[in-house]
Amino acid sequence: MRKLMQFYAPRLKKRVPSRMIRVAASCFLCVMVLAILFFETCCAFATVKEYERSEPYRILAVCTGNTCRSPMMMVLLRREIKEMNLSSVHVESAGIGEKAGWKRPASANALTLFPAGLSEHRSAHVSTKRISSFHRVLCMENKHASYVKEQCLREAHNSTRRQSHDEPHESKESSDLCVRSVRVFPGELEDPFGKNLEEYRTCSHKLQLWARAIMSEVSEEMMKTV
Repeated sequence: MRKLMQFYAPRLKKRVPSRMIRVAASCFLCVMVLAILFFETCCAFATVKEYERSEPYRILAVCTGNTCRSPMMMVLLRREIKEMNLSSVHVESAGIGEKAGWKRPASANALTLFPAGLSEHRSAHVSTKRISSFHRVLCMENKHASYVKEQCLREAHNSTRRQSHDEPHESKESSDLCVRSVRVFPGELEDPFGKNLEEYRTCSHKLQLWARAIMSEVSEEMMKTV
């Protein structure tokens, strides 16, 4: 037994420290990886917050009369924004129809579905908005998108006339970005105006799904921009 102890004792003394060193090194590596991940998460959160403070992200919802679809989309987007804690995202709505400029309240069925969000709503014509100032313009039908794009091009043309001759590319860039920002509801969304409450519920459900998809894209876009 004594001989066995004399034989193994030196080896045990050599092995124990090396194992402890390996374990300590592994623990240190894990701590470093966790610290790096925590630091990157904090930086990402800080950059988004910095972006929120420096430049609001603007969205415009557009339909015909600005009393049904676009106001409901506006409310639904604001809900998503609140849930995602993206306080810098600003949403407005407008219509392309003549009556949109009459400052009418939301339709009765839209108010029934969104009493709090639309109680103070008054319709506005899209011509009162500067389209190029919005990062995204969400249209319910193709005709709305065409109208908005034409207005966007007019804005770019007017901007070109005000600029000096050596800066035309800036206006062209602004026009291209403006046109690319216009989106249409997939397959277009029929106007529920004049229909029953159930039709409005169906319409709002479709808008809710679109609002979630749009805000998911917007959050990713904001992260890439910073």
